[in-house]
Amino acid sequence: MILKPSNSRTSIALAIGIATLGAAHVAPVGGQSTRAAASQPRLFTEAQAASGKATYERSCAACHGAVLLDGTAPRLAGPAFQASWGDPRVTLDDLFFIIRTTMPPQASSTLTPQDHAAVFAYILQANGYPSGPSLLTANSVELRLEHLQVSAAPAAPVRAAPPAFIAGAAGVTPANTGPSQAVLNAAAQSTDWLFHTHDYQGTRFSPLNQINTTTAARLRPACMFQVGERDNFQTGPVVYDGTMYLTTMTSTIALDAATCRVKWRHTWQLREDSSFSRNRGVGIKDGRIVRGTPDGYLLALNAETGAMLWARQIAKPAEGETFSMAPLLFDDLVLIGPAVSENNVQGWVGAFRIEDGSPVWRFNTVPRPGEPGSETWQSEKDIPVGGGGVWTAFALDTGTGDLHIAVTNPSPDLPVHLRKGSNLYTNSIVVLDVRTGKLRWYRQLVPNDSHDWDLTHATPLFTANINGTMRRLVATSGKDGMLRVIDRETHGLVYEVPVTNPRLSRCGRGPGVEWSRVQRRHQPALHTRCGLVHDVHGLRRGAAHPWQDVHGWQGRSRPAREGAGLAHGRRCFDRHSEMEVPLAAPDGSGGHDHRRKRRSHRRVDRRLPRARRPERGCVVSVQHRWADRRRCRDVCRRRTAVHRRHVGESLEHVG
Repeated sequence: MILKPSNSRTSIALAIGIATLGAAHVAPVGGQSTRAAASQPRLFTEAQAASGKATYERSCAACHGAVLLDGTAPRLAGPAFQASWGDPRVTLDDLFFIIRTTMPPQASSTLTPQDHAAVFAYILQANGYPSGPSLLTANSVELRLEHLQVSAAPAAPVRAAPPAFIAGAAGVTPANTGPSQAVLNAAAQSTDWLFHTHDYQGTRFSPLNQINTTTAARLRPACMFQVGERDNFQTGPVVYDGTMYLTTMTSTIALDAATCRVKWRHTWQLREDSSFSRNRGVGIKDGRIVRGTPDGYLLALNAETGAMLWARQIAKPAEGETFSMAPLLFDDLVLIGPAVSENNVQGWVGAFRIEDGSPVWRFNTVPRPGEPGSETWQSEKDIPVGGGGVWTAFALDTGTGDLHIAVTNPSPDLPVHLRKGSNLYTNSIVVLDVRTGKLRWYRQLVPNDSHDWDLTHATPLFTANINGTMRRLVATSGKDGMLRVIDRETHGLVYEVPVTNPRLSRCGRGPGVEWSRVQRRHQPALHTRCGLVHDVHGLRRGAAHPWQDVHGWQGRSRPAREGAGLAHGRRCFDRHSEMEVPLAAPDGSGGHDHRRKRRSHRRVDRRLPRARRPERGCVVSVQHRWADRRRCRDVCRRRTAVHRRHVGESLEHVG
């Protein structure tokens, strides 16, 4: 039910054993006395908590576990829960606010206000709070005066240590299909879609031409497939020889690309807690499908049957590491790195054998003490620093063996005074030898980042004629709203072009792509005739939520698509859509798809007094959809304030 902005390593380390909880009995936590439990306020009724338990089992237990602390999502009881939400600056009212506006993920509106209150009552009861005569509601005054006091908790089931390696069933081998290395090398000319970004160069350009400016209007659905999971769906489909491969957080699915018929489906059983639920796809080679999992495993499957070949844990979830990117496969190597810099990971990129996942090399995107670049991190000894996660596709020059990587933001995310220096290699394009992992060159584009301006893409790779000379170039883009093109031989900047309007920031921390109503999750694509084509930018209306871990925010905008010349970066075209599209909109299961015609929005505006017209750029979930602008503004600010107090971004209490 609750997202976990706090450090994964800390919370898991605090998750010690608790005594047993019976049907009507909870045991003291950490030696707290029954007097402490008795001092807790009576905020809910017994019937309300019982109703909340039923709702929890239906809507929350799949992630958080049957007893609130045995699932893969953050624990909702015991010392770990107290450590995450017991900050004296955070009230129970704050905690309940986060629950009812963000949970279940992507689907907070599927529960009624009474359901949310009942679930919160059940969570409080499980943590030792006694029942009383009054119902808990969002307006309960006591919630604003009280802070979390965990005095009891259920007993956490004993979980075996996750295995380092899991072999497939006897006799399971890779499929007798491709694609071979030669086919992958020629992917730029392929009519299949063999990589997350189409080819090693990351062009996102297909030579297929049946869909064009004259036929696009006649497109109709040929088939549809419902994944059937309440999940954050960010997969990049890979298509080979008529089969499409998709992923969710734990499922890998093969479909007939023409009929959407399921060929096979493999579901991974998580072995450890995970605080991140996104997965962006697979790699395919020599009859194998390879992907990462949220609990740090690299997983290989038979491409024809979905049977598991092997699984090896190569990341440490207890230290915040998780995989979300689609791995890149080259020769006998699987190339991947952990995501979520905000977990204070010590970032790295690694290569592993495709036969069994055994490690080959590792490059630290946050240098360890004594390594080159470590001198660019100047912090107090008691302030943990890190970051440098990776979550987007790599690009590879197969001729030179140059592996191009976009390294993201440092951690802690915003307070630069806690991590003085340029903080290498965060927000940098890093180029490694694909076979050895040795650093060839790098260029840092946002040093000492104070805005969460990740460099998110280091693709595509391309060549262009500049002043009569053919030059090997790479395009980069990120959350600072800049498209940059860099010479891959001299490493110099050829040009940079803003692709967002810095004046459009709202409910955020400054201008740039992330805070001006859309995040650059999609990279520039390469069109050999039109140049570099960018996705949505320069939005006129709408808003994205100010915290990535807070779900439920919804905005609308009228997007633009822009093209820039390969050699000079000057704008070649700029097309604005007349249709509104939702921003940060989850799948339909959450009921957050608030597509409405703009004139309808204006019509509602005219009916309301000016003070009660909806605030453009701050549309939230269903229950707040037409709230007045003051409430809308306050909701936006409050979510930010609660999370700042929770995460302790400014860390005033340190030292």
